[in-house]
Amino acid sequence: MSREKRKKLAGEKVVCNGQAADIALTMEKERLKKLEELQETNKLLKSGSNQEFSRFENRVKRVMKQISGTEERVTANINDLLRIFNDPSCPVSISIATLAKKMVSSNGTLANPYACSYVVVYVTSKFPQAMDVLLAEFHRACVYTIPRNDDDDTAIHSSDYYERIDSVMRLYGALVQTDVGENIHGIDHGWAWLARFLNKTQPHNKATATALNAFLRSAGFGLHRRYRCQFLKLMSVVREHFLAKLIAEKDDCSGLQTIVSDITAYLDDRMYLEEPQGRSMRKNHLRSRDITGF
Repeated sequence: MSREKRKKLAGEKVVCNGQAADIALTMEKERLKKLEELQETNKLLKSGSNQEFSRFENRVKRVMKQISGTEERVTANINDLLRIFNDPSCPVSISIATLAKKMVSSNGTLANPYACSYVVVYVTSKFPQAMDVLLAEFHRACVYTIPRNDDDDTAIHSSDYYERIDSVMRLYGALVQTDVGENIHGIDHGWAWLARFLNKTQPHNKATATALNAFLRSAGFGLHRRYRCQFLKLMSVVREHFLAKLIAEKDDCSGLQTIVSDITAYLDDRMYLEEPQGRSMRKNHLRSRDITGF
């Protein structure tokens, strides 16, 4: 089977020519519009009220900082956030904006991205309007969460730029593979993202390599468990198409080849068979009856 035929076959369930990519770009615009409208609403609420909403914002931030990888802590965090969201003293739009901003702007400071994702999935299952706002913050922080090409892909970036891509993409990967409760943006969206990324993202450089490596490290296990053979076909596309173009760059100065080696090791060692650290201890532990904040 030719490389192009395998590539088409691997993605045929989730992409149809450019249609899926066009939908993704449309969704990006709609989400960013919702975020802008919510921010404007919150600005008006704050300017037209004697209420001090900052204490609620600080409570949300404090809860997010306290999230850790224990069942008891995660359940407590969910209940704390739901109580804040349900508090009539503060408009829910302010709580939503704070939650989304805090999660995405964490820059790798979250103790456990999987635990954070479990908390956020539960909260957004009760307040589904929060998911589009969260995704808009993801899109603002990193265009590869859409995915689309960076308009400034020829620029020379600092190490902070690549660290941000890595952090945001690992967090996004953790979010889509979370299968507790009702995940509005779950594993099927992760699968569609991976197919769109491989079919549409150009050019192949350190930024795109960093994004793919980070996403696979956090979401690959969940994707393989769900899609099995189809996932392996996409991994063949990664090896024969994506990696081949990266290797052809022969750019040792930027650290590109280090990431190529990381992705190659991920495929050679079949790391997608190994459950990532921090993911499993919540599996089958969080139960709806433990959530009391609503």
